Amino acid sequence: MRKIEVFGVSAGENIPDLHSGNIVFAGKRLLKDVPGYCRKVELKGDWKNVMRELLETTGANDRIVVLGSGDPLFHGIGGALLREFTECEFSFTPQPAAFQLLAAKSGIDWSEAELFSLHAVSGNIPFKRILRAKTAIIYTDPERDAAEVARRLVELYPLCAEWQAVIGVNLGLTDEMVFKGKLSEMSEVVLPERSLNILAVQRGVQPPVLPLGLPDENYRRHKDMITHPEVRAVVLAKLRIAPGVMWDLGAGSGSVGIEAAGLCRELRVYAVEKDYGRIGDIEFNMKHSGVDNVIPVCGDIMEKMVELPDPDRIFVGGGGAQCGEIMSAAFERLKPGGIMVVVAVRVESAAVVATHLREFRRELFTLSVYHASELAGNEFWRGANPITIAVFSKGNCGI
Repeated sequence: MRKIEVFGVSAGENIPDLHSGNIVFAGKRLLKDVPGYCRKVELKGDWKNVMRELLETTGANDRIVVLGSGDPLFHGIGGALLREFTECEFSFTPQPAAFQLLAAKSGIDWSEAELFSLHAVSGNIPFKRILRAKTAIIYTDPERDAAEVARRLVELYPLCAEWQAVIGVNLGLTDEMVFKGKLSEMSEVVLPERSLNILAVQRGVQPPVLPLGLPDENYRRHKDMITHPEVRAVVLAKLRIAPGVMWDLGAGSGSVGIEAAGLCRELRVYAVEKDYGRIGDIEFNMKHSGVDNVIPVCGDIMEKMVELPDPDRIFVGGGGAQCGEIMSAAFERLKPGGIMVVVAVRVESAAVVATHLREFRRELFTLSVYHASELAGNEFWRGANPITIAVFSKGNCGI
């Protein structure tokens, strides 16, 4: 079994003893401190294929060394090595991670900090989770640097503009920089291109809004295909959101699944919608809402259900004439202790919901919402269409 030695390096220091012929993999900044008598390979592009080729063409006595910043096993090169080269033996020698250096230089108590990484994550930035953290430390990537993340946070939740924040650039290296100030000030910092930068945000006194029953205006939607705020809030309450897997069937704009995802970071929501245009709405609303734990699924509900992992929670908000068939198929896949909530708008659908799976039904009710509306100088109650809501459970779930 070939051995690969992995070292954390800080500011060009802690470089291990290297000898002629050693094969050294490192980023461009660290390679400049490696002696010229070593064989240098930059960690970029197809470095994995290069390493695999060298493992096959060199002998067991040829030493392979990998250098990384800080702790290679914390959002560093170490994780990629362990995943890609399972046939190898590794030794790791860490240095303080970038977030530890930032905390030390800024006087931040990171014992209660939540750590986020955008490396190798092409999806949405989890803004709501970041905003809820007492202290959030975010490892950024070249496409979304610390200033850009700060800008997006202020756009999403303007009250956080006054929160204290710190940006660390190339920490532990000779050209390191630290910027301190309000989050709004950090959003205007111009950072060096391709720099290694992280952002720390300390939450102020105003907590972010709980994502429950947000106004319809928060969501892009097609032909008003959305579960309205009052209904959405009741549905989420009845679902008793918890970590696990949730299906949002007939997702429309995705508002229910997105708010469920915002309420629980350990929940994976599969939003199934047959209309491709509405899938675009879901993706847009996910990005705007700052959730990264919703997976849009385009296709027929009955066909796509067989491809999904078994759910702990199910919301059926669509289905039309297939409502009863969808309810039966979905409930069959529901895990023991799981909850399914079904809503119906039309009289015909309400009749199906009221009579289907009755032995598993825990609640059946209608929700009527009236809003004050002005007419001829006076206010009157204007009622919306009553919504039928049924709650089902499989086994004991505390309902």
